[in-house]
Amino acid sequence: MDKKILLIFAAVLVFMSALLYFSFISYPQEIDLTSVVTNVVDGDTFDIATNDRIRLADIDTPEEGNEPVYSLAKNYLEELIGSRIIYLDIDDVYRTDYQGTGTRLVCVAYIDHNSTHYLNVNQALLEENLAIVDEFDNQFNHQSWTRYPKKNTIPESNP
Repeated sequence: MDKKILLIFAAVLVFMSALLYFSFISYPQEIDLTSVVTNVVDGDTFDIATNDRIRLADIDTPEEGNEPVYSLAKNYLEELIGSRIIYLDIDDVYRTDYQGTGTRLVCVAYIDHNSTHYLNVNQALLEENLAIVDEFDNQFNHQSWTRYPKKNTIPESNP
């Protein structure tokens, strides 16, 4: 009788582990915050209407003084997201990084591409060769990003 209970327990444990694994695979991203872009600081940092500063996760663009690539990256980001509604997946591990005098939310950012797809802003900068991968210890995995994820695959979180 004890072996049967142990076997049932093991089967339930395997089933629950698989369920958690496939839930994570199906929805690796989520929309935690929606706002409007108010200012583009540089190629990987911008401000939103909630008075938060956003740092795009796992990418790095040239800093000011590294012309002309700095201007190309900043201008591209400005044209892409300036004054638009932005959908943010905020890092669930650390939420923010610390830079200078304030903190920035670490995010993967999306904008509307069309009625069925978002545009992954982080991935777009990489594909345009305006940013390089700069992996940090966070929830994100740039290898799983696609430029145009379907809207129904990125759920809105319920705070």
